Amino acid sequence: MTLRISTDIGGTFTDLVCVDQNGDLRVAKVSTTSKNYGLGIFDALHALGSQYGLAADGVLKECATFIHGSTVATNAIINRKTAKIGLILTKGHRDILTLRDGGKDDPFNPHVDYPEPYVPRYLTETVTERVNAEGGIEIPLDEDEARRAVRRLAREFHVEGIAVCFLWSIVNPSHENRIGEIIEEECPGLSYGLSHKVNPIIREYRRAISTAMDASLVPLVKKYVDHLDAELKGRGYKETLYVITSSGSLLAADEIVKRPIYTVDSGPTMAPRAGLMYASMEGDATGRIITCDMGGTSFDVSIATDGRIGLSRDTRVANEVLAIMKADVRSIGAGGGSIAWLDPGKMIHVGPMSAGADPGPACYMRGGEEPTVTDANVVLGYLHADYFLGGRMEINPELSEKAIREKIGTPLNLAAQEAAYAVWTTINHNMVAAIEDITIRQGVDPREYLLVSGGGAAGLHIVPIARELKMKKVIVPKLSGV
Repeated sequence: MTLRISTDIGGTFTDLVCVDQNGDLRVAKVSTTSKNYGLGIFDALHALGSQYGLAADGVLKECATFIHGSTVATNAIINRKTAKIGLILTKGHRDILTLRDGGKDDPFNPHVDYPEPYVPRYLTETVTERVNAEGGIEIPLDEDEARRAVRRLAREFHVEGIAVCFLWSIVNPSHENRIGEIIEEECPGLSYGLSHKVNPIIREYRRAISTAMDASLVPLVKKYVDHLDAELKGRGYKETLYVITSSGSLLAADEIVKRPIYTVDSGPTMAPRAGLMYASMEGDATGRIITCDMGGTSFDVSIATDGRIGLSRDTRVANEVLAIMKADVRSIGAGGGSIAWLDPGKMIHVGPMSAGADPGPACYMRGGEEPTVTDANVVLGYLHADYFLGGRMEINPELSEKAIREKIGTPLNLAAQEAAYAVWTTINHNMVAAIEDITIRQGVDPREYLLVSGGGAAGLHIVPIARELKMKKVIVPKLSGV
């Protein structure tokens, strides 16, 4: 038996899809283990093995290809749990990460300060050097100054990595290459990133921020990927571990740890590829699809026109421009675990906060008390307690009703079902707005496109979304939940 396995870690569930040599598909879906993501993968492998009568180790011994998508890098940036890094820039340009593409998000509001830079100013050093736009060296690199900057960052501030971004290094990288050599001489083993290698594009902020993000992710992603690779190999997997990238392609594990920024937002980038495949299988030859992926935490939407997936350098993560070329997938906080709440004016909002996998929605019986979209679907009868996760996961409808009634219904003088319907329609309108962002606001008529539904929660919402957008056809694949 030869198996090909793909896994993806979401905010609530960890999914696994397996194909054998005969084309037989098996799937597994388990709760994400947020404190140690790798445990969820092996939980999924164990669930898969039970279908074949094998242990997880037995499954891996039969596995010829293992592909992995993860939210580790994305969550690290959002939650500011990246490594402590230093940044070295051209003298006179210390505030590139503060001024960004033009400064404040709201330049007409004098009460709003500049946003905090991704790398704190005290960890930002500048070095005398200057390359002009034609690649000529206007001012040679001051190597003594460069050495002092490297020593200060490494020995006084104990950074875990250094990012380097000099002006016009994409035309002449000699100064960046030399400072890379100095880092190796002064601090052997310290990781560093050079902007002309990480993201060789014009515009200094975008090159600097992507280089800084990449450097800040190296220790975290390397530790995670190396540990996962070692665990898989130790349990019988003999081949290369492949990691999904943010452009919807694959890289070997030892390559991705060199450029971990290309794992940011990687899982959702496979959705438009899958959407095109499903559309083709259904006989649609236009190549015009909109793909939705509603999981437990987020709602990810993407578009393909004439068979070409949209690409963008303008994707934002935690209010920073990612700046690398990636599949254009827009995400909002709208999933099954999204929490419904009331503002001081008693207007209903849903998300972006999520109950995640732990404690999860109230009905999960893990201590969650906040009303979520999943709880609303349970109260409305769209989710049946006896068949949740194929009947493998027990939920308590009474806890859903209690959370909806106490937190939404009673303050608004609504019955539990009326309150649940208000939550349901609110999240639907949020998702419609997300689709409008990549269609109507971009001059694209969604009525000319096919809507492909993905994610464990999307099937409960996709029809009213399509009706609101006046779309004519929806595909809900049998395996859309994974």
